[in-house]
Formats: sequence, structure tokens, C-alpha cells
Amino acid sequence: MRLIKKLACFTLTAALGGSSVRHLPLLSQDRSTAASSEFKFHPDRGCIDEAGAPGHNPGSQSECGDLHGANLQRTDLHGKSLAGANLNGADLSRANLRKVGLNRADLRDARLDETDLQEADLSNASLNGARLLRANLRKTNLSSVIPICAKPY
Repeated sequence: MRLIKKLACFTLTAALGGSSVRHLPLLSQDRSTAASSEFKFHPDRGCIDEAGAPGHNPGSQSECGDLHGANLQRTDLHGKSLAGANLNGADLSRANLRKVGLNRADLRDARLDETDLQEADLSNASLNGARLLRANLRKTNLSSVIPICAKPY
């Protein structure tokens, strides 16, 4: 019942103009990268290479991409898979993330102000400290995202 109240508060706050969202850290997320490896998203293990080592693909706007701190304002990523991507601290303000797969993505401290997240998959994503002022969350999959209501900015 407590989770339902938190989710209802998050949804209401986002609909009324935005919220700061908190979430527990992701499991199996490792920030290591290797220039010679290509990391692929595995639903149970996160981003791993062929040897099973965790990591991300630097600069890649695809699954397991490492885009932490990137300026992606107004970027059109419609329909792409960013599953497992490291978007920690990225600025995605006014970006088009409609129908984007963000399963297990790290969006901690990301700015998602006025971002179109319609029909996006945020299942198991980490949104600790993310800003979602006036973000469009219609039909967004928020399963296993555990928001904590916070004061709007």
C-alpha cells in the first residue's frame, strides 16, 4: 500500500509540473568501460561483454551506452533502445524519448525537464535525484521504479 501511495504521489506531482524522484541503486551496474569490448544488454545481468565482464560503450547512443553527463538537450532518440545505458547526470531536457527502451538505465541526477517519455520503458531504471519538470509520462512503463515523493522544484 505504501508503494501505491508513493507512485500515486509521483504521478500526480509529475502531472502537475514535475518532481524530483528517488530510487534505489541498480544491481549489477558497473561503470567500467573497455575500449576494445562491445557491451550488450542482458535483462538479468545488465551490460556485459562476451566474456561476461560488466561495462558500458563510451559515447554510444544505444543500449549500454555511456553518456554520463552528456548534453542531449532536444535530441531525437525516438524508438531507440537505451537499455542499461549510463545517463547519470545527463541533460535530456526537451529530448524526444518517445517509445525509448530505458530498462535498467541509470538516470540518476539526470535532467528530463519537458522531455517526451510517452510510451517509454523505464522499468527497473534508477531515477535517484532525476528532474522531471513537465515531462510527458503518458503510457510510460514505470514498473519497479520506486519513487519517493519530494517537493517540486
